Amino acid sequence: MDYLTPDLDVPELWQYGAKALGYKWVGEAWTDRLTKPYLTFEDGADLREIERRVNDKFGKDTRLIARTSSPLELRMGSAGLWRSIADFGAFYLTPESIKSAVSIIRLEGANSNEIGTFLRYQGLTEAQNLMPVLLQRHSESVFSGSVVRHPNQPDQVIVEVTALGDVDGTLIPNIPLTRYQYRKRGSVRLTDSGDVADGPHVVGGMNFDSAFSTGHRLFSRIESLPFISPEWSYQIEFGCEPLSFFQVRPFLRRKTADFRLSPDGREYSVTGSYSFGATASDGVVLPVIRSVSVNYPSYFLESLDPEREKPLIEAIERAESFGAVSIHRIQEKELARTGLHSALAAMSARYPDGFCLVMDQYENEGYLDFVMGNARAVLIQDEQYSPTSHDMTRLLQKTDVVGFGGTPFDNFQTGDTVRVRSDGRIYTAEKVADAK
Repeated sequence: MDYLTPDLDVPELWQYGAKALGYKWVGEAWTDRLTKPYLTFEDGADLREIERRVNDKFGKDTRLIARTSSPLELRMGSAGLWRSIADFGAFYLTPESIKSAVSIIRLEGANSNEIGTFLRYQGLTEAQNLMPVLLQRHSESVFSGSVVRHPNQPDQVIVEVTALGDVDGTLIPNIPLTRYQYRKRGSVRLTDSGDVADGPHVVGGMNFDSAFSTGHRLFSRIESLPFISPEWSYQIEFGCEPLSFFQVRPFLRRKTADFRLSPDGREYSVTGSYSFGATASDGVVLPVIRSVSVNYPSYFLESLDPEREKPLIEAIERAESFGAVSIHRIQEKELARTGLHSALAAMSARYPDGFCLVMDQYENEGYLDFVMGNARAVLIQDEQYSPTSHDMTRLLQKTDVVGFGGTPFDNFQTGDTVRVRSDGRIYTAEKVADAK
């Protein structure tokens, strides 16, 4: 059987798309119906034919999710680019809702600037951006989650779980949030035996142990399937209570380092908590781009007179005097500054051989990976951000090293030169030259 990897090229892939093909293969391998009933439609399928088949398959008033299933979703760096109607909430089946959902999905594939950027990055054309549609019965899972095997630590998997509930703390099925509901998310790193390597059991008073364990067991079962390559780490998405399988995709090629870093790291400028990517033993030497989040300028606001006319501008300029570039378009009192996207594009042109992006926080800056250009290392001081989210997944797939945690980066400025080493467990960053 063929492996589900980025270089897969079989007729079924172009007929069903990557998402539906992985779902189909799992469903054929299992007989206990962890995959919900579904239908797939090729790109350009007639809306009336879709309506007829859905009525025959599901009947009336069935809660469905319409999902994009581009064949290109199997390519590296494409996670989360094509949105599904699940992002806007599940819907009850009517002829109008089917047509609306399919139309949105087709527009998503045709008109998205991010998709165009991805196609150019991969050397593809618009004609190759087919958009099969996957319609499936909605899962009533209370928890939804994602699991990946750490590509550089073969004995560890990372589980992230999200729970939805009412304001009184009552858990509810995985349905669209309203302003009266909340979302809680926790992640943990587990060994193959199920022991906790790192991470919390309880988040905001909610114990995720059962969901973590369920995701871990499901992931182990997925990895035993014949289309899973031993050379690759995979990502799955699942729901539980009740248990349901959502998706499987290649994550990163497995690679282990031939050296081990010391966790005390006293001889280095920064030693991080954990990392992805295994460098050579002597690491990579790169110029630094220092970035700050929207929270960083507020630190300087405390020392400024609030009655002054433009305190935020002065705060940003004070931060930039440390060699930092602002991560967001910062808006306050109709003030907008140039954002990180344009700054990084300019930096990529300045450093054609790559650079190291140093950040105090990662603030869900959507599609950051597309404007990073040739960044080869990204160091993020905040270690709470989950590496299983779509935007972080794409980032990991395009860089040599992504490191989390560590002492403050105050002694790193834009233009400095650092040596970054990673053994796939932790990273170190050592300043080797000051900015000129």
